[in-house]
Amino acid sequence: MVEKRKPVTLLLRGWIITIVLTVIGEEVNLASSLEAMNKAYQTQIILSERTVRLLKEGDLPAGWDLKFIEAAAVRGMAEPVNIYTLGREEMSESA
Repeated sequence: MVEKRKPVTLLLRGWIITIVLTVIGEEVNLASSLEAMNKAYQTQIILSERTVRLLKEGDLPAGWDLKFIEAAAVRGMAEPVNIYTLGREEMSESA
């Protein structure tokens, strides 16, 4: 599967002493919306399915896994976005 990358725009303006950076684009808007959703879901981090697809084996710290939250309506996105958070792996009890 070929991952389609969306462009973001970096605006650089200011004097030599002061530089103001602004990044705009769909990916930046998605990240901002997901960060704002943490309060409603009582999480500290939310990842979109786009980010989850980029993870490789071993990218998560030992003892942690991804927990699917839901397909959420995200401001500025036409389709719902599958969102995830990080959670501790459940210890399996052996009988």
